[in-house]
Amino acid sequence: MPLMTAVARRRLEAGEEVRISDIAAELDVSPSLVNFYFGDRQSLVDAAWKEILLAHVDDDQGDVVGATEAHDWDALRSIVERVFTAERDAVRATHIRAAVEARRNDRLADLVDEVHDVTIRGWTDLVRAADEIGVTSSTLDPEALARLIVSVPMGVTVTSPDLDADQRARLAEAWFTMLRAVLDPDFAPPRPAPT
Repeated sequence: MPLMTAVARRRLEAGEEVRISDIAAELDVSPSLVNFYFGDRQSLVDAAWKEILLAHVDDDQGDVVGATEAHDWDALRSIVERVFTAERDAVRATHIRAAVEARRNDRLADLVDEVHDVTIRGWTDLVRAADEIGVTSSTLDPEALARLIVSVPMGVTVTSPDLDADQRARLAEAWFTMLRAVLDPDFAPPRPAPT
């Protein structure tokens, strides 16, 4: 079953049609076997979309929690740099395509809403937990901060799809500075040198 979902995911990420007959042929299995596991084509597509939409969310949030609790700001910087890689742009672009397609597909809309809720709730919980253990001390609404944290990489993918390595590095540094300012009450962002 994971192989079937992986093939469907790859096809969705490539912008290709997901057909049970194609999945079965690629895996050298009967289309009936694919139907047995998923029931219908839409359930297979939904499983692939869910995998795409949740890609990296748990790992990133867990890594950020660990770095924040340890006050390991170099680790946080590395996580942020990882978020702004070209590979992650491809994942976010597919995520954005799912959000657009969800306007025409109620099942996909429910799935997108579920994933967004999980993501926002995870970041909200992270900001609250950091505040409770004294890592942060923000008077800002944790959910509002969570929505901004999640929106930055998605927005960059939409507005700047063809970034070079230098642009990615500058964006990662800016987002790191924003995150650290939220998560580290002792952080003073660097001031630009006078011109």
